[in-house]
Amino acid sequence: MEEQIKQYTVCALTENKPGVLHRLSNLFAKRKINVSSLTVSETENEGYSRFTITINATESKVDLICKQITKIIEVASAHYYSDEHLIATEVALFKYEVSKTDEADFKKVVNAHDAEIKARIDDCVAVQKVGKESEINEFRKQMHKYKLVEFVRSGRIVLFGFIPRPNGRGIKPLEIII
Repeated sequence: MEEQIKQYTVCALTENKPGVLHRLSNLFAKRKINVSSLTVSETENEGYSRFTITINATESKVDLICKQITKIIEVASAHYYSDEHLIATEVALFKYEVSKTDEADFKKVVNAHDAEIKARIDDCVAVQKVGKESEINEFRKQMHKYKLVEFVRSGRIVLFGFIPRPNGRGIKPLEIII
């Protein structure tokens, strides 16, 4: 039976040193794995960054790439997770063209989706939506009657450890091994 391709989140804890992003992205490119989302941030551990990388692949391919990531000198640890094992969120910013006559209806839709109007200049309204990827996609669909001028979204940010972890490979907290 052929392995199923599904979405995984790869988390790598790395030292804050130049060149790590290049080495990581090169690893994915060599294996012809497209990165859907990439977020890099500082962590609670001074001198370390967390790379959160979202990909669509088979579990065996994700497992292999995690093993290869850990071979990079600056990487302290790398693990992968499926969506049910983490808390994930994204931020999206939208710029819509909205006339003054449509403003009341526009605000109703925005409020119904727990989005927030950040600014209005002339006929352009900036909206922020925070949530799961599916919630942002649904909000964007619901806003189809308004002219979308600009759209940008962050990469996924995640926390893990709040949801019981099954006895499976790749389901481990990130840790610094010195």
